[in-house]
Amino acid sequence: MEAVELNFEPFIFERGNIKTKAVLDVESKRGYWLTVYAQDHGVVPLSSSLQ
Repeated sequence: MEAVELNFEPFIFERGNIKTKAVLDVESKRGYWLTVYAQDHGVVPLSSSLQ
């Protein structure tokens, strides 16, 4: 798979993986929330989301 260049500052999107650019400090925050939404370009687009 080829890397997708998206302009979402805190994240790196590479070969289907989502990575943070900075270390997530679990001692200063109780947790983090990430929602991923994906949609294809089919005639009838398929989509899915994950939290």
